[in-house]
Amino acid sequence: MAEAVSYIRLSKADFKFCAAHFCVFPDGREPLHGHNYRVYAELRGAVDSLGYVAEFGWLKRIVRELANELDHRVLIAAASPELQTAEQNGQLELRWRDDRWAFPVADVVRLPIRNTTAELLAEYVWHELSTRIGGTDGWSRLTVEVEETPGQRAGISRDLGS
Repeated sequence: MAEAVSYIRLSKADFKFCAAHFCVFPDGREPLHGHNYRVYAELRGAVDSLGYVAEFGWLKRIVRELANELDHRVLIAAASPELQTAEQNGQLELRWRDDRWAFPVADVVRLPIRNTTAELLAEYVWHELSTRIGGTDGWSRLTVEVEETPGQRAGISRDLGS
């Protein structure tokens, strides 16, 4: 018989962030637009002596903090080889091929990803959550999903410590 695996799964209505972005494709890009994103998280691991995998309130606070950092921002794929940025006088100028935008620096989040796809946003959120929850403390796996629109989401599930 297979060993049981314990987990907590969080899917709160306020794990959301509203943000603008655009994805690039080999033959072009999509227009700048926005989504009401939502984050889902699952943490697997051993149940401790008090009966917890992790305390819900603690993990909810961390997810909310991360979502708040992305909320009402323009998400920029800073690792994209085709996007160039320059900061001047409190503005971030963004260039992609012949297109240019300028945003107040405070309105932008430059993410260390190569495209702002739901898949890569989920990977970014996974990395941030795994860093913020710290050591493994008996946790074995973290799963994160990022929903762009209801019924359309991408995710990543990875062992912690790998």
